[in-house]
Amino acid sequence: MKIFKTAIVLTLVGLLCGALIGTANYITAPIIEKNKEKEAMKAYEGFFPDLEGINEEEISAGKVYVKVEILKSDEIIGYVFKAKGTNPRGLVDLAIAVDLEGNIKGVKILDTENTPGFWDQYVPKLNEIDGLIGDLKGVDNISGVTQTGALLNDLIKDIVKEAIQYTIIIDEDLLYKEVFDGFDSREEDETFEATDLVIKKEIIKDEDEEVIGYAYTLQGTTKEFLDKDYKKEYGELTLLVGLDLDNKVVGIRTVETTHTGTYYDKYQEEYDELVGVELVDDANVDLVGGSTVSGDSIQELIDALKEVIANE
Repeated sequence: MKIFKTAIVLTLVGLLCGALIGTANYITAPIIEKNKEKEAMKAYEGFFPDLEGINEEEISAGKVYVKVEILKSDEIIGYVFKAKGTNPRGLVDLAIAVDLEGNIKGVKILDTENTPGFWDQYVPKLNEIDGLIGDLKGVDNISGVTQTGALLNDLIKDIVKEAIQYTIIIDEDLLYKEVFDGFDSREEDETFEATDLVIKKEIIKDEDEEVIGYAYTLQGTTKEFLDKDYKKEYGELTLLVGLDLDNKVVGIRTVETTHTGTYYDKYQEEYDELVGVELVDDANVDLVGGSTVSGDSIQELIDALKEVIANE
């Protein structure tokens, strides 16, 4: 009987504690959220001192979850993009501001659960970031704080991808800079004879005007769709393939495609696997189950480039 009474008392105490915790959360949650909004607004005003208002929109673009339009006299003068993610140390919530020309106005960690004294070692690095959003690659990892650095770079990558869509001036060399280390300039090879699928060759140079590789633009429509006119628009694909002076792959990027993203996007890992591979002998993509139409189209373009290189 005594044990039964003790159990009842403990149960009641547990229920009471749960109710108190629930009530406390109910009361404090809106206050915490309001304080976060105030801190975010302070950050926006720091990025754009002439801010007069904002329009905030929830989006879903990788880790980017909010796009904020910065207003002056009801006109958009810039944007802030917020992205968040977690690592083994917890949450990191990052904001990057850009003006309409793509100039970075500021980068700030709005909230984090990462350990104080570690994550904040990145604050000086973030404060130094400037230039065009399209040129932003990330921050160098700090020894002993690599988990925070890795997550910051993931967040930065997703924000850059989203932000460049809203700027007036988009860096036309962005894909080339992603493919070629040391890229400084490019010029079309006027001696190159285009084929049906390999439509352009460009000479890539570094800042010393030394040739460091070649970029080929590949363009085609999946044969399966060519026979079905009503689906033709879904099979188009344009790739940029970078080769070094030994004809080894240095990178592959998608310029444009109408393939369904959920299927086609599975091949980005295949592109990364080809880096360092000699094009003519070994450049083949492994077909991904359920996405073979995209895989066949990609391989057709790569085979066309192989033929071009073999005949050069």
